[in-house]
Parts: sequence; structure tokens; C-alpha cells
Amino acid sequence: MTALRTKRKPQQQIAASPGINPLSNCLTRQGPNAIACPNETERHDLMSQLTRILSVAAIASIALAGQAFAHAHLKSSAPADKAAVASPGELDLTFTEELNLKFSGVTVTGPDKAEIKLGDAMLEDGDKVLMVPVSDKLAPGSYTVDWHVLSTDGHKTEGNFSFTVKP
Repeated sequence: MTALRTKRKPQQQIAASPGINPLSNCLTRQGPNAIACPNETERHDLMSQLTRILSVAAIASIALAGQAFAHAHLKSSAPADKAAVASPGELDLTFTEELNLKFSGVTVTGPDKAEIKLGDAMLEDGDKVLMVPVSDKLAPGSYTVDWHVLSTDGHKTEGNFSFTVKP
């Protein structure tokens, strides 16, 4: 039995041979066995699909990162911070994000450091305004409002402000 021997060309000769792609070591469309490599259309389709997948992944990560930094911050309040007002019938706290009422709340402390009785809080204006009724008329003096909220994306924030009730 005689075995067939094939001669291998040295790498330099392969790279220099017509129809051989030196980067992939496969035959190109010019060579006699053009089917040995994926054709241009297949490579283009594969790259297009990969580009689309990576683009969608990048957009999704940017969108989720944006949500991760979205905390509900107090935008304004009525009465406003450091304002001198008549006894308010309610407190309106406007936030930058939608709130989860179940995990949000307000306490008000009066001039004698006693906690003021408040009604049940409600959400208004697209769930960005926390409205809290004040049960009784407030006596003249300085009041502190402590608030804590949970935005609908799950981030907790808290803060306080003060106002004065005029005599």
C-alpha cells in the first residue's frame, strides 16, 4: 500500500498565492475553491446582525442607567420653604418623579416640638404631588415638615423644610 502524500506549501507561499486570504487562511472568491470561505453576503449579514444586537444592548443599558439615577427630589412645596403664611389647610409637596403612596409620608412638628395631626396623604397630578390635609388650624409659630418618599422606580429619598404661621 502506498499512501498518497500531498505537499504543503510554506506559509509565505500560501500568502503569496492567488486566491488565498492570508488573514484567514481560507480561499477567497478568486480562488478555485471559493466555497471554502463564507461569501461576502453571508459575512455582511452576520456583521449586520451583530451590529443590531450590540446597538439594542447599548440603548437598553443607557435607558436603564438613566432610570437608575432617577430619584424623586422635592421640586416645590406649598407652603414654600421658609415662607410666612396663614394656617394652611393642606401641604402640597411636588416631586420630580412619580411616587409610591404606600411608602411615602409626611410629619409636621410644631413650635412646641409636638407632632401635628394630619389627614391621609393623597397623590395628585400624575402621582408627582403628595397632598397632605392639615387636620386642625395651626397656631402661630415655626413648623418643620419632614418627608420621605419612594419613587415608582424604587428609590427612597427624604428631606425637610420649614415654614412659619403668621399671627
